[in-house]
Amino acid sequence: MIDRGTHQPFAGSGAAGSAEISVTTVPLDQIKTDPRQAVIFAARAISLAKIGGPASIPYMDAAKAVAGGIVEQWRNQSPANAQAENEVDKGRPNEFRGISAYRARPLNGTWATAPFLHNGSVPSLYDLLLPPAQRPKIFYIGSWEFDPVHVGIETGSPFAGAFAFDTRLPGNANSGHEYGTSLSEPERMALIEFLKTL
Repeated sequence: MIDRGTHQPFAGSGAAGSAEISVTTVPLDQIKTDPRQAVIFAARAISLAKIGGPASIPYMDAAKAVAGGIVEQWRNQSPANAQAENEVDKGRPNEFRGISAYRARPLNGTWATAPFLHNGSVPSLYDLLLPPAQRPKIFYIGSWEFDPVHVGIETGSPFAGAFAFDTRLPGNANSGHEYGTSLSEPERMALIEFLKTL
């Protein structure tokens, strides 16, 4: 994961192109979702020997080196590219960090981003607002049908081309993220209606 700190402003798409979004990074022991993606990212080592690099390098360092090299090559092709790169980066460093945390994405358009959690283990906003023990253990993905009531993907019985997502498998856990899980049913549905407007 790319992380720029606990509350890092990112350039947004405001009217003048100068709006910024503050992104919160939530520690694994607080969010309590499946930790494997963050843990693997932090611990993984790869080889860059085929491109003249070291035989073993932490994944974060490799990603930083490769991405930085690509940007630098493009930047050096023309003054216009250099100017565009400066406008995008705004002096921020090329920074990859492997930390025991996940970033909380902005809620803009969240109704259109199912399945939810970093590993796609929760099929709808309704399910995300349920206590983890009540969330679906197995559901089917691959449908283009949208569930406007629960705000997520249609996950019913198997259909042609369906893939069974099993949350009991390593890396697929749908635990944690217990924000709003104690709401009453009317409160839960009211929150979902609000989230549809973002």
